[in-house]
Amino acid sequence: MKMDITEKTLGIVILNYLNYKDTLECVKSLLGQSYKAFYIVIVDNHSANESYQVLRNKFSGVENISVVQTSANLGFAKGNNQGIKILKEMGIRKVLVSNNDVIFFDKYYLEHLVDLKYKSCVGMIGTAIINADGGNHNPVPVSNLTYGRFRMYEIAASFKCWSTRYVPGIKKLYDFKHSLVKKETSSQHIDGSRTHILNPEFEMLHGSVLYFTENFLNEYDGFYPGTFLYVEEDILNLLCQRTGMRQMYVSSIVVKHKEDGSSDMAWENRDKRKMKSHYQRQSLRCLDSLRRKPVDQLKSAFLQC
Repeated sequence: MKMDITEKTLGIVILNYLNYKDTLECVKSLLGQSYKAFYIVIVDNHSANESYQVLRNKFSGVENISVVQTSANLGFAKGNNQGIKILKEMGIRKVLVSNNDVIFFDKYYLEHLVDLKYKSCVGMIGTAIINADGGNHNPVPVSNLTYGRFRMYEIAASFKCWSTRYVPGIKKLYDFKHSLVKKETSSQHIDGSRTHILNPEFEMLHGSVLYFTENFLNEYDGFYPGTFLYVEEDILNLLCQRTGMRQMYVSSIVVKHKEDGSSDMAWENRDKRKMKSHYQRQSLRCLDSLRRKPVDQLKSAFLQC
């Protein structure tokens, strides 16, 4: 039996890949929320373990939770979009997309979220996201990183690995250059203490917990589907830069993010670095291509399967 869907129903998408224990913990924290008018879609991204069976068996009798499995590993954007699509087909137009390694420790988180007032230009809302080190993910400085610049940094990093071992004194030179690169990608001062509409030229929302409003979902289907992993936030921010849509940050609502559980299970440490670099390069190529598109083509790119 499924719950009744109303205009107040909040949709929630949780993408699972391998790490079903984190997903179970995340859902448990959601079920303990004071606000109960929500429907969860758990999307298992074709995990090569028992994840789907465990999750389906665990939640088969829960009326406000569906567990689905993709036919292949679709990556972050398309995997989450599968869940958003299901919720939109149910008539839900407000969707919270959460990583599976997030804990909603504040029982009033959803209640505060759905009570927020926002302008018609606001398409996405983010809250404080506390990471494993106690820092806050939000808001994120806009780096304007390109594929070419990223490759330059990769080459510099490779040179460091070789040169610091074989060339005396080169480490000091590299560290000086690295400090300049770091300054370039985080030079804008970000004030995380306020609730405010973000200026997309300088700051954007982190993608681990992201609330898509009806202003966004009435026009788009979710994340840009052309990437597998990484840069999703940058592409959403590009949409804001070009179309006038805005993101809102709310510092008074807080979640905890454990970080990287699924990727740690999927890849060994040395493979993780290699795969991360591969997908970053791939996604930055997409971002560079989107930056060159006219605004109408950019908007339509979000609707491609």
